[in-house]
Amino acid sequence: MLVADHHSQGTDALGREEHASVPPGHRHGEQESRGRALEPEIETELVKHLVGQAPTGFVTGTLTVAAVLLVLWNAAPRDLLLVWLISLGLLSLPAFVVVWRFPRTPLVPGKIASWRRALAVAYGLAGVGWGAAAILLYPRVTMPYQLFLLFILGGSGVGGMAALAPVRAAFVAYLTATFFPMIGALLAGGSLSSVATGLLLLTFWAATIVLASEIRALLVRSLKLRFENLGLIDDLPRAKDDAEAASRTKSVFLANVSHELRTPLALILGPTRRLLTSGECEEDTRRDLGTIERNAQVLLKHVSDLLDVAKLETGGMELDRSRVDLVELVRRTVSLFEVVAREREVELSVETSEDVALLADPEKLERVLLNLLSNAMKFVPDGGQVRAGLCVEGDDVVLSVEDNGPGVPLALREAIFERFRRGDDSTTRRFGGTGLGLTIAKELVERHGGRIEVGDGADGGALFRVRLPLAPGAPSGVAARVSTADPAVRHALDEVARQTVAELQPRSEPAVAVRGSGSGGLILVLEDNPEMSRFLVDCLAPDYRVATAFDGRQGLERALELRPDLILSDIMMPVMGGDALVPELRAHPELGGIPIIVLTAKADDELRVRLLREGAQDFLTKPFASEELRARVA
Repeated sequence: MLVADHHSQGTDALGREEHASVPPGHRHGEQESRGRALEPEIETELVKHLVGQAPTGFVTGTLTVAAVLLVLWNAAPRDLLLVWLISLGLLSLPAFVVVWRFPRTPLVPGKIASWRRALAVAYGLAGVGWGAAAILLYPRVTMPYQLFLLFILGGSGVGGMAALAPVRAAFVAYLTATFFPMIGALLAGGSLSSVATGLLLLTFWAATIVLASEIRALLVRSLKLRFENLGLIDDLPRAKDDAEAASRTKSVFLANVSHELRTPLALILGPTRRLLTSGECEEDTRRDLGTIERNAQVLLKHVSDLLDVAKLETGGMELDRSRVDLVELVRRTVSLFEVVAREREVELSVETSEDVALLADPEKLERVLLNLLSNAMKFVPDGGQVRAGLCVEGDDVVLSVEDNGPGVPLALREAIFERFRRGDDSTTRRFGGTGLGLTIAKELVERHGGRIEVGDGADGGALFRVRLPLAPGAPSGVAARVSTADPAVRHALDEVARQTVAELQPRSEPAVAVRGSGSGGLILVLEDNPEMSRFLVDCLAPDYRVATAFDGRQGLERALELRPDLILSDIMMPVMGGDALVPELRAHPELGGIPIIVLTAKADDELRVRLLREGAQDFLTKPFASEELRARVA
């Protein structure tokens, strides 16, 4: 009992069901699964990477052996040098064999682990050959040459770390076999310097293992990213096909739904027009029938827009070209807006060349001009100006529509031609619509081989220019008749024009006088659509006193003046929308206890929650029955 209990009990908090959230997809699990699927490929690439670097390692190792022989030839026993050289050669031979066989052997799936083990054994043996220098040569040379051997083994370890890092078992086996004989010999030396050197070499070995592991991890991440990117590239054609199939399905769905909606709309408009023209209805009934007809026309235009978009997407809209007298077409189309312009005191003018003919589809061109004029009439202020122009510039015919409204911001001049985009998406915009009019106009112009562009008008408003190439055989100065003799075509054009103009009904402010004599309290209705405002008043007046306002700012002023028992406010209103009005009302202590019911046509749960937190008591979603309205207010 929102109205009845306002003064006696205060505002009741209304409960709301919480919508169960949709559980998130198991995306992380899918990524892990894909990562596991990539592991064999990554391991294979790591082995290939090691094998690819092996020749460089062999050359470097050979040069290192030559340096050892050169330096130690006269410093160490030569027989031990030769024993070490032969041992190193024999122990390194398995590594040569494995590396040589790998690219020449078909890689059987699941066998990469065998190659990893073979590389680990082979390079472990090669490490034993290098480590043998600690046993055979290190004790037999003096201090400077011992330092040289330590340097050689350290360098060999670092080189092995870089070359063998892709295969963990290989670099661990090689580094351990290379360093540990020397580490053992140093630790067993007994002297403090020998033990300290052994501990330092042990630390160096551990650091080398860690660095090799980091290098391997970087390689794994790099390879995983590469394979994932390759997978994405492979998925692109399929994703493109899926997107195109989804787009076709959507277009077919839109076409089917639009066709299905046109039948009931025809059954609404047909009987309504028959009743209006019969002369048998009372004035109140005629007014209601007029409301039904106008709004059915608006709905039919939106349905037609959706159907046209579906046809354009699927290639189902073909051009029926004929020679068109553009001057006649422009003048006739502009004349359709004269009544609306007169009611809003908008100066509507036409500037055309004497005769301009074009090979084009007259119905489609008229649709383009209707959409551009409709757009101009939406945004031009009352008492403003709208000018339509036609001229020839070089090899092009230029159609222009200019107004002195707010214009189109530079950042939106491309976006306004996108589907479902509007120049003003705020809750304070004056006109609704699907955001398809300019999209359809652009696509129809491009079907004619032309282009459409928007810029600044002479008086700061928007200037739309349509450039169409002059067709051969239809030069400037040659009059031609518009090919609309077919009654069906002319009727279709008239229907589109009627729907377009119906959408531009004047937004005059509804009366603000208090109506109704009911004892249920005073309700303030805030609604910018005159017909919706009248419908709300008619529903409530038998039981309540009802005051009205046109926009949120006026509504706030009326609320402060009248102190109503309940406020019924739309969301979409000029100057101040309902979403901004609710916190404004609650900011005034004297209005803080007045219940607010918000009318909305938007299924926006986030907005609902925000307005409930800011002080709204209830929501009423359009369309609604008068019985539901009265029940929520009661």
